[in-house]
Parts: sequence; C-alpha cells; structure tokens
Amino acid sequence: MAIFSLFDIGKTALLAHKRAMDTVAHNVANANTPGYTRQEPIFETVPAGYIISAVTSGRGVELKEVRRMYDSFTTYQLRTEKSNAAYWAAYESNMLKLENTFNEAQDRSIGESINGFFDQWQQVVKNPEGYAERAFLINKAEYMSERIANAFSDLANQRIDLNNTANALVSEINKIVEEISDLNEKIGMAPGGHDLKDKRDSLVERLNEIVKVNTFEDNNGRYSVLIGGVALVDGGKYYQLSANTDNANMLKIYSNMVTPSKDITADIQGGEMKAILDLRDTSIVGIQNKLNVLAINLADSVNFYHRQGYGLDGSTDKDFFYQNNSLVTFTNPTGGTVRRYYINDETNFSTTINRAYTLTFNGGNSWTAAWVDNTTVPPSAGTINFNDTLDNTTVPPRRTLQFDGKTMLLEDTGLLAGANFIVGQNKNAAINLSVAISDPNHLAVAAGNTVSLNNLNNQVRYSIDGGTSFQIAQLPTGEYTRNQLAAALQTALGGVAVAGVTYNGATRRFTITNNMGANMLVIDWQGSNSTAAGLFGFNTNSFINAGGGTDVSDYNVYPVNPGERPRPGDNLNARMISNLKDTNIVVGSKPLSYYQGIVDYVGVEAEASKINKDFYDVTVEQLERKRQETSGVSLDEEAINLVKLQKSFQAAAKIITVADELFATLVNMTGR
Repeated sequence: MAIFSLFDIGKTALLAHKRAMDTVAHNVANANTPGYTRQEPIFETVPAGYIISAVTSGRGVELKEVRRMYDSFTTYQLRTEKSNAAYWAAYESNMLKLENTFNEAQDRSIGESINGFFDQWQQVVKNPEGYAERAFLINKAEYMSERIANAFSDLANQRIDLNNTANALVSEINKIVEEISDLNEKIGMAPGGHDLKDKRDSLVERLNEIVKVNTFEDNNGRYSVLIGGVALVDGGKYYQLSANTDNANMLKIYSNMVTPSKDITADIQGGEMKAILDLRDTSIVGIQNKLNVLAINLADSVNFYHRQGYGLDGSTDKDFFYQNNSLVTFTNPTGGTVRRYYINDETNFSTTINRAYTLTFNGGNSWTAAWVDNTTVPPSAGTINFNDTLDNTTVPPRRTLQFDGKTMLLEDTGLLAGANFIVGQNKNAAINLSVAISDPNHLAVAAGNTVSLNNLNNQVRYSIDGGTSFQIAQLPTGEYTRNQLAAALQTALGGVAVAGVTYNGATRRFTITNNMGANMLVIDWQGSNSTAAGLFGFNTNSFINAGGGTDVSDYNVYPVNPGERPRPGDNLNARMISNLKDTNIVVGSKPLSYYQGIVDYVGVEAEASKINKDFYDVTVEQLERKRQETSGVSLDEEAINLVKLQKSFQAAAKIITVADELFATLVNMTGR
C-alpha cells in the first residue's frame, strides 16, 4: 500500500501544480487587461486520514483555492477619488468653454463693447448735433446689445449640450446597471468567478465616475448599488434612470424604482453627472441671471433719462432700448405709469425670476402684492414683502415700489383704490436686449426735466452787495428734477432771506426773486466760475433789485411745445447718460465693473477647477499604483512562479516514475 500512496501523492502534486500553472498562465495572459486582478494559487496538504502512526505522512497536496488579490480598502478609496476626478474633469472642460465666451482678450469682447457704447455718448456730448456721431452711437449700442445677447445665447446652447451629455450618461448608466445585475446572477451561481468579479468591479468603477455610488456585497457575493439611498442594483434586480427638464428648465434625474418615477437629483453627490447639474443649473444659470441683471438695469437707466430728453426734431418720451415685453413685462395701472424697473437685490432676483406679480393699490401707501410662481404646477399664490415710498416733490408725484429684489418707479397721475397692474421679468432678458432708436435725429441728447450735477456744472458766482464782492455758491452733486434744482439753488444762494427760486413747469423757465431789503442781488451767469448757467437758462447776468425784484430765464431750459427743437448745442441729457458709465446703476456697481465681476467669476472658477482636477488626478495615480502593488501582474514574478511550479510538476512526475519502477520490481520479485 505504501507504493500506491506514492502514486496518490504524485497524482495530487501533478494536478495541483498543473492547475497552479494554469493560474499563472492566466495572470501572464491578462497582464495588460484593464481591470484584471492578479490571482494566486493557494496550496494545502492532504491530511493522512484517521489512522495515523508515528511514521505516517500526509497524502500529498491539493489546490485549496485560487485567491483573488483584491485590496478592498484601496479600491474603495480609488473609486471615491476617481469620482472626484471625473467631477472636476467635466467641470473644467466646460469652464474652458465659458472662458472662451467671456474672453476679454478679444477685440470683440463685451467689456470693450460697453466701453465703446458710453465713450460714443461722450463723442455726442462734444458734438451734440452731429449726425455721424449720433448714427455711430446707434451702431455702438446695437453692437453692445448683440454681444450681450450672443453671450447669453452661448450659455443657453451650452445648457442644451449639457442636457444631451446628461442623457448620454443616463443611457450609459442604464446599460451598466443591467450588466452588473446580470453579473450578480452569474457570480451568485459561481462564487469563484474571479474574472466575472473583475468585470463587475470595472463596471462599478466606471459607474462611480459617472455618478457617485455606494456598494454592498451579500453572502452570495452579489452587489447592491445605490445612489444616496436609492437602489440602482439590488442583487439580480436593476432600476433605470431618465433625465428631463422641469417647468423652470432645470435638469432633473428620475428613477423608475417606484411609480411615478422618483426625483433623485438631490441624491447625486459626485461624478460627471453632478458636475453637469452644478454647471447647468447653478454656475451657468447664475451667469445668465447676471447678464439679465446687466441688461435690465442698463436698459432701464439709459431709457429713464433718454425718455426725458429731446431729439433734434423735438421728439421726446422715447425708449433707447426696447423694454416692456422684451426685458420686462408690465401693464400700466389706471392713473399711473411705470417709468423704471430695475434690480436692486441680485440674490432675490435670481430666486424669483420666474414670478409674475399682481400689484393692487389700496389708497395712501397701501398695496396688496401677490405673486404667481410659474415654477410649480399648478401655480401657487403667495404674498411678498412690499414697500411704497411717495415723493410729492416731483410733477407728477413718483412712487417707488420695492419687492423681491426689484424696484419700480411709478408716476402717480391719479391712482384710485383698486387700480392694479401685472409685472414680471423676462428670464431671457439679456438675449432680447436690442435698440429701439433707428433715427439719429431721435436721440435725446438735449436736456429734459431731470438733470445731473457734478463738479463740472454745479457752481454759481453771485454777489449780495450789488456787485462789490462776489462768492461762489456750490450746489450738491447728484440728480435733480427742475423743481428740486430750483430748491437747491435757493438754498445755495442763502435761502429765503436772500433769494427765492421757483420753476414754472408750463413755460419751463426759472424765476429768481431778491428777498433782501436793501442790496441788489447780482448773479454772474457769464463768468467762468458759473458752471451751472446752462441748467437755469440765463444767457445774461442777473441784476435783481432789492425788495422783491425778479429775473426770469432768458430761454426755456427745454422745449415747451410738441415738436419744438431744443436749444442749439444742448448736450445735458447726453452728458447725463454718458455719466452712467461711472455710476452704480447695476446693483451697486458701475456697468463695466459689474460685467468684469462676471469675467472674474468665470476665470476664478476655471482656475479652481483646473487645480482641483490636477490634484485628484495625482491622487488617483498614487492610489492606482498602490492597488497595482497588490492586484497588478508582475511578469518577472510570474516567470519565477512558473519556473518554480514547473520544477515541482517535474518532481511530482518523477515520484510517479519512481513509484512505477518500485511497483514493477515488486511484481517481478513476487512472480519468481
């Protein structure tokens, strides 16, 4: 029997080492296969059995298992960091597109067009009646509008591209989860299918790059795959995803795990899909909203002053940019006219951009304000914080209404309780920015009822002792109606005790009354120190007798009769619009500064995404090397193993040969 045991030992050794060499050969063959995990043969002795003596040995060797050299901890780390790397790679590639849209190094940049628009107003100030300067201004305005609209359009197209990318990724996810489910079933029936597990892990790794997932393994080796707490794969079951936009054009991801489909957008916390959601519905929408704010406030400010000024042909009350039904939508209430609509709180505006409002006047300063939220189906009514400030110093009185980050200026021509109107903003305002003026003669360059004072036009030289000595009255800089300007001049000249200043809205002339009892009031309108002369309409100096003497403007400060031409050379309104370049008209910022903030945001985001991408790429590379130390195939090591197994196989064969010779010798001896 001892000789036969040699046969058994030799046989087990041959079989075990043959299978081990199969494993080594499999490793060598798959050394360059992506996702392959090295397999290692594990040998174990065959015990001698139940009857053992002091001279009993074992019964040979067996291949206990082929172990998959799988480092679960490093693999988990690698999946996490690959998800982060995929997020930033997708984010960076799309931020580069945004950088191209807002590339200020180009001659055709938006910043350059804003500069060109306001600089051309300065050229009109220098030659207010020049046809060429006026025509070129319209051209500059059209170009600026086109550049802003094109930028908004580029952003809208990029959102569409991201939609398409999201749908392609959802299709890939659905294919992957189906394959994982199928592999789960096969692995459940054959737990030793290491190649199947490698393939499944590669699929999970790719899935994790698309959308961050968590995995759990059951007792049968099957995976459950979840996004947040929502299952994609549950053993042999799988659930499909879909991507659609809602009523507010926000991208949503749905799972068919339940009926109706469940919105799982908030559960997506990493991977390419998260980058797409963040880019499409946060970063890009945020930039679009900023462009909307720029377009609305720029158009509103220019229009407000342009409507009050006068063209060469006496035309007035004309918008420079299209506003109602283009950038915003409003109906004028009975007894009132909407004159301004601009954004004062960008954050509130961004969160309420889809709202339409119904404003009802209750009398006094009381209003009922409600909104209809177009982002929900059916629409839901709500109330808003509302503020009404009435200014009776203007003609007609002006009401400033503030609500949800927006400001409206309403001219109250006789509002009665119950008067109401509807107002809302166009969420695509920037793409609709366009010029309403086509005739250069209609450009309202000459002054109207509103004027702006700065340190170049706010001084008056006067004497209260009949001209013996003079002093300078300096009016505070700022924006004035003609009535307010009259009050400011009266205060600057010493108040009621010295002079009374009034303004006649019908004749559009100023009257100055000497309220001193003894001395003549002299105002030097022609001296170089009196920079405000053009505002009040005096061509000659005023010598006003004591005790109630008066002097009236030599000319109307702006046209009286419809179609009447303004005073030759009048450029006050053009000056005022030109000064908007350096005025905080866009949510506390100058137009160019506000736009530069958009450019800076894009640049910072692009640079930050590049830094993060590079960081996670290095992290992934390091973890990949660490995983390869355990799971990777070393051809040198496998060659050594192959030689060692070959020698063992040859030795096992030799055992059988020796056993055969011994058995033959024994038979021959017995036969004799």
